[in-house]
Amino acid sequence: MTDTQARPSTDSFEVRFSGPGARWLRLLGHRGLAPLALLLLALVLFVPGLSVAPPLGSGEAQVVETARHMLGTGDIVDTRLRDGSERIVPPGLPLLQVLSAAASGQGADAPLWVFRLPSLAGAVLAVLLSYWCARAFVAPPPALLAGALTAAALPLGAVARLGEPDALLLAAILAMQGALARVWLMRLAETAPGPLARKGLPAVFWAGLGVSVLVAGLSGPVVAGLSVLALSIAARDVRWLARLLPLPGLAILAAIVLPWFVASALRGEGGIFSGGSLTLFAGILSAAGIGSPLGTPGIGAPPFAHLLLLLATFWPLPAFVLLGLPMLLRSTRKPQVVFFLCCLVPVWLLIELLPAKVPQQALLLVPALAGLAALLLSRGEEGAAPHRAGRILRYAAAGLFAVPLVALVAANLIAGPLTGAWPSPPGAVIALLALVPGVSAVRRLARGEPAAALMPALGAGILLAAALWVFTLPSVGPSVAPSLTPAPAPASVATEPAATAPAEADPGEADPAASGTAQ
Repeated sequence: MTDTQARPSTDSFEVRFSGPGARWLRLLGHRGLAPLALLLLALVLFVPGLSVAPPLGSGEAQVVETARHMLGTGDIVDTRLRDGSERIVPPGLPLLQVLSAAASGQGADAPLWVFRLPSLAGAVLAVLLSYWCARAFVAPPPALLAGALTAAALPLGAVARLGEPDALLLAAILAMQGALARVWLMRLAETAPGPLARKGLPAVFWAGLGVSVLVAGLSGPVVAGLSVLALSIAARDVRWLARLLPLPGLAILAAIVLPWFVASALRGEGGIFSGGSLTLFAGILSAAGIGSPLGTPGIGAPPFAHLLLLLATFWPLPAFVLLGLPMLLRSTRKPQVVFFLCCLVPVWLLIELLPAKVPQQALLLVPALAGLAALLLSRGEEGAAPHRAGRILRYAAAGLFAVPLVALVAANLIAGPLTGAWPSPPGAVIALLALVPGVSAVRRLARGEPAAALMPALGAGILLAAALWVFTLPSVGPSVAPSLTPAPAPASVATEPAATAPAEADPGEADPAASGTAQ
């Protein structure tokens, strides 16, 4: 229904999707088959290693210990980190982890992978929603390409396997952007939208906004606000915002966010309107920086550091974006291109200007880049650059694909010796096997055949994910990643100062090694 409303302005980006390798996209790119294909692809990319991947950093350990504490005490409102800092975690992820562990029947004793299931679900949902977002502008085959590029991006595969909020935040933002795209296109529609679209799409937008607040504080509202502002400037019109139904939408937002806030306020002393309750709510919102839902301290880096990070770690997406660059320069006034640029450029500029850089910040750029690449590459040879410039661009795209591929294979081979661990033979063999489809993808990119390159690129990505997450990282994990006990058993806290009474110990002299352990 809403897809067909966008067709009058997007036909030129649908009918020309052709070229070598486009047959499988047309075969799988049916309205009912494409989401199933993306679901299967996401599971194949994200599930391997879920149960054995070591925690990378302290963020996952802190959230999981918070969820275990909630399960142990029965207090599902208390989402303070159990590290003595009293920092508040936005409640979305811990509550989902509590539900996941409770459904497993093991409660607080559930293994780590059970607490990672909400992140896995968020990543899979993000892939499907990237397809839905692209469907506002293009037919199923190019939208399938957008979803596949999103699924293959390395950062999404990482957050899918870690018990952190980033994947859920991305899914919430994509729900907002998919609804926002259709509402924005309503102003160009030749026929009035139906009542379900008029009311349902704004509801999806505001519900996504509410979920993003519960998952990651202010990150979602800031991203949505920047996109809305940029779209209004691009259209030179703010009247279309009335189609978002602000008053009913704010009611939906309040219905999602306020119950947990009220429960938290009632739980504390002083009542709902006390200064402590207002401080609590401010802490919930500010606990998340942009793309850093745990308030993780960033790394000092100059502007455009994220651009370099993107080129190095978003493999294989940058190669496909680069091939679509000539068409981008010719299509900056197309409403489809304008929308993706408005969702991409403001957020990118913001995270580049922030003095502290967090790698998760760049994850918010993946779906817009994937959608833009699929949109531009759907024009086939029409979007190609002139002969000489096109050849340089094709070789550059092949290089952008080949260099990270070789680096990833090498990392699987040398990670063990570098960390003092024995290298994983299966991981090394599987990583080397990834070179076979990888070289095929490089050759096709060098010939300017992105649709033909995608299948072998996905094959290389699947093999590398299995090598890295199932074999290499688990083999070196104990030497590079903090340990996370599977359950809050007192014996895991300590063998050292067991003689001292823990209840009477001075908090300032507590053993730092126990800071992430449930109490």
